[in-house]
Amino acid sequence: MIKKRIDTTLHYAQFLGIRFGLAVIVGFLIYSIWIQRTSGIVFFTIFLIYVLFILKKVFDKPTELSFDENYIYLNDGTKHVDFKNITLLKRGQIFYHSDGKESKIKLPNFYFLDKNWKELRQLIDENKE
Repeated sequence: MIKKRIDTTLHYAQFLGIRFGLAVIVGFLIYSIWIQRTSGIVFFTIFLIYVLFILKKVFDKPTELSFDENYIYLNDGTKHVDFKNITLLKRGQIFYHSDGKESKIKLPNFYFLDKNWKELRQLIDENKE
């Protein structure tokens, strides 16, 4: 059985880019405090809170996903999900049943650009029927 991966390169680049942007914003906030510019302090404080919110919701660390004919493997194969347990594909998330409760896998951003995504979706659809 050959495992195929959903590529996370672009998602990881976003993850690193937002971390770099966060460091720049903190730098400008410190500079605004140093020169005692009230408008800069207010602006960069609000902007920092916004970026931290976005960082938690959108730019999380990507989950490594690989799959074969029967399973989706998470985090380098330490956990696997059977295709038969998958209930729904919706907006970059895969919902599945595990141990009697519903869980979800968040796909990396730009997953739809990966050539393996179409094959994974086809495998999931085939096993649903």
